[in-house]
Amino acid sequence: HYPEGHVNDFQRHKTRLWTVYNMGMGRFGDTALSALWRIDSGTSYDFVALGRPITAAQRNKLLAAGYPDEPDSQDIYYSERGANSFKGFQVADLAATYNIPVFRNLRPYFNVTIFNAFNNQTLIRWNTTVTPDATSPVDSNGIPSNFVRGSIHGLANNNNQFPVPSIGGTGGRTWRFAAGFRF
Repeated sequence: HYPEGHVNDFQRHKTRLWTVYNMGMGRFGDTALSALWRIDSGTSYDFVALGRPITAAQRNKLLAAGYPDEPDSQDIYYSERGANSFKGFQVADLAATYNIPVFRNLRPYFNVTIFNAFNNQTLIRWNTTVTPDATSPVDSNGIPSNFVRGSIHGLANNNNQFPVPSIGGTGGRTWRFAAGFRF
């Protein structure tokens, strides 16, 4: 009930290597080419059965101690907190911007950005659902000492299980186009 260790989403390493190359083209404007290499180690997770009911042994201990009511549910940890790690990943993002001089500081621009340019589809998070194993020995609180992995344990359970360029992304290569005016 009181695990120690890394919280979920603990990440040991996160690196960003970025470069920009500007090319002035005189009266035809200028172009900027950019590359970003994102390197992330895996985040942590633990084996925890969420929202499990209070056992009869726990209920009896609470009544004997004089508690008027009991918790609705409990989380049962079967590993140290953050004892396991998802896979890390590396992706490259590329961008190109073109500015056209029109009048003084007024410059229309066009931008193309490719996130995850090489389409890295590495599974970096997966389902970690576990349930108590009812056939295993129980401890003094009546909690089973072993767990069973869920039927989809180890599989992706939504699109956010792959490297994404930003919150709400679905993973895979993403193109973003922009146009506007700078002044």
